[in-house]
Amino acid sequence: MKKILFLFLLIVLCGCGGGVVFHSNSKPDDDISETLMDVIDDDFWYIGKREIGKNDYGYEYSYLIRKQDPQSFDEILDTIIEFDLQDNKLVQFSFFQETSNGVYAPLFYLKNYALFAEDQPDTFSHANCLHIQSVYGAIDEKWRDPYTYTEFKGIRVLIIPDSIQTKADDEGIDWFEVWPELEKVIVYDASDGSIVSEISGE
Repeated sequence: MKKILFLFLLIVLCGCGGGVVFHSNSKPDDDISETLMDVIDDDFWYIGKREIGKNDYGYEYSYLIRKQDPQSFDEILDTIIEFDLQDNKLVQFSFFQETSNGVYAPLFYLKNYALFAEDQPDTFSHANCLHIQSVYGAIDEKWRDPYTYTEFKGIRVLIIPDSIQTKADDEGIDWFEVWPELEKVIVYDASDGSIVSEISGE
């Protein structure tokens, strides 16, 4: 009888309830993740580090956003842009939001390279490339607001979906004024990922 009751409760929790997911902060993997661990506080959880590409091509550090307030990003973004990645492989910092129980959706990436429909990436000594994802669905409205991203620093290449770029145009946002060091804006079609336009700075 106890076994039947236990199985019934398990089905209710994991089946009908959509699953019970317990998140936790992963332990740092190296100097970079350990440094960021000291500044993320409870606003983020470190998901972990993984290799991207083949043959040790590069590394991705992933973070789950827990506090949906762009102002909470100040310290972690300031720390990321200070990392000297000159002698490192390709490095990407990915930020995710939980859209439903245990389902993560990427919001944006900060990278020391720009690779978009090209075989050879342009690389930087710092994480100077901001790649904004196509943020539809249950994502908070603030992540569809172009003004949210104007607080970022040191951006030299911006990769942005057409939906957010259209809002930026409507609101009179000039990315080259936001970031004087900006070299290129790549706008892509959110529906299929194809490039809509490339705008270079003077």
